[in-house]
Amino acid sequence: MIIKEREEKGFYVTLERQKLARINSLVSEAEILLNQSYESSFSKLREAHTEITNLMEWLNKMYVEALRSIFLLIPFLAFTSAVTSSIFFEDLKPKLCLTSVSYTIMLLYLFYLYPGSRMVAPSLLLECSLTSLIIVLALFAALPMLLKGREFGGRVPLRNLMIPIFSIAKRHLRRRKLRSVLTLLSVTILVSSFIVLTSFTTGYGLTFSKISRTGPSTGILVRTLKPPIMEARAPVSGGIGVSWFTPLKNSSIVWFESRPYVRLVAPKYENKPHREYKYRGSYDPLGYVDGLPVFGIVGIVPSAEAKILSLDEAVTEGRYLRDDDENCVLISEGFKERLGLSIGNNLTLWVSGEKLTLRVVGIFDDRKLENIRDLDGEPFLPMKIVELRRAQVDEGIDIITEGLRPCSASEVLVTTWKTASKIPEVQISRLDIVLKEGEDLKELAKMIALNKGLRAWASTREGIYLAKLSPYFEGKGLPIAIPWLIVILNVVITMLNSLYERRKEILIYSSIGINPSQIAGIFLAEAGVIGIVGGGLGYLLGLCWYRILSLIGASLQVKQKISALWTLAAMAVSLTAVLV
Repeated sequence: MIIKEREEKGFYVTLERQKLARINSLVSEAEILLNQSYESSFSKLREAHTEITNLMEWLNKMYVEALRSIFLLIPFLAFTSAVTSSIFFEDLKPKLCLTSVSYTIMLLYLFYLYPGSRMVAPSLLLECSLTSLIIVLALFAALPMLLKGREFGGRVPLRNLMIPIFSIAKRHLRRRKLRSVLTLLSVTILVSSFIVLTSFTTGYGLTFSKISRTGPSTGILVRTLKPPIMEARAPVSGGIGVSWFTPLKNSSIVWFESRPYVRLVAPKYENKPHREYKYRGSYDPLGYVDGLPVFGIVGIVPSAEAKILSLDEAVTEGRYLRDDDENCVLISEGFKERLGLSIGNNLTLWVSGEKLTLRVVGIFDDRKLENIRDLDGEPFLPMKIVELRRAQVDEGIDIITEGLRPCSASEVLVTTWKTASKIPEVQISRLDIVLKEGEDLKELAKMIALNKGLRAWASTREGIYLAKLSPYFEGKGLPIAIPWLIVILNVVITMLNSLYERRKEILIYSSIGINPSQIAGIFLAEAGVIGIVGGGLGYLLGLCWYRILSLIGASLQVKQKISALWTLAAMAVSLTAVLV
């Protein structure tokens, strides 16, 4: 078993064991459901497959990451050792001796606690360790010479003062030993708790989240997995442009209608969005009716939409569409007034040089239609492409940022799906599904997302939920942010007290010609030294906690921080605590 192999190499795999137990549970549930519901059984297996894929990817990645990170952790240890030794000594020789001793201790510590150190040949590890130590010591020895610059206009360059400022800061830390040790201990514990008690996970699988508090009615809305691009640079400006939907196949209607839990399926046919703004030929309505632009046409199953979205209630004059209507259309009051149409009149829609004659059977209220929301909470009306921003880069050349916005009611024609299908670019954008009594909307939305690879919105009385297969990010250990805040505030109070107690020193510094920014630099240097040393020691202490948890059999559900990049995060936490 791969998990057991990783554990034998020193990895902390409690979270991975928990995931494996969940996968086994899903497989067992699938076996139980096999004789009851093949579809439910398949969805459990599909979920187990995504989970095991993520787990295998991480188990392979942790090995590679540990092997790669060891060559970054060794220089980090050399740097931490050099900074730590510089606190205790000013002379070069004692500093070199203490650096070498502390570096050796840290290397032994790392070899015992970090799994990547035992994956490398000892000769290569020794070579890398010596090289890192030599480079770091050489840099520290050469730093005073590199930070020397010429005076200009009687002013001393700031880099000339860096070494003296840090030297003064280190003396202050040594003079106030107890306070410095306690502050350093607080920062070290803070960083170690961040390393061992928090966990950040990424993966790909089923996500289920609440996106709205209320829905128009109960049911499930289905779209393809690819999400829309709501804002982008226009193609005429060299961009990819926006996109609204990827069409569903006609076979999807048949598949859902054959499900035993489905009572009603309502497909919505509509055109892809067209551009409304005018720039270098971008203006492109779907078609025209007597010179009036039309940007959207919607094809529906009238009886189904009336039951699900109460679309028939928006009609104020004439009648609502019937399922068997052919070449009949609903228009808005605004559309009617602009063309002088009335019930029973014919209108001619010109699309790409082809004409379609439609008979007006009903007039709907513009505001009511614009306020109708679908089961996913989005407007029922189709989208159009509008100009959001325009930036001029040269004379006659603009960068256009475009976006999607719902069409106004006066720009849309509503007809039956059979009539709308006569227009070539009209396709199925979504399916509204009404389930039989007693069916669980949320669970079926998850099942659809897993089995069909679609986005499924469950519109319930509690709100609208979205189920889909997508990348996800999961964080654990966030409640310890409150103790962290307490520690950070204690460190801040300690640093402020130190500043308050040394007001006389500040006056002395000012009297000998040190300006306020240089005085502030001394205090920042003190905090920086504590932050760097505390961050390094805290990271090492965090590695120790992983081994202790493994030895005592504690089941802390966190993901081990294997990557060497977490040393940067450790430094960021420690420096934030002391410099905030």
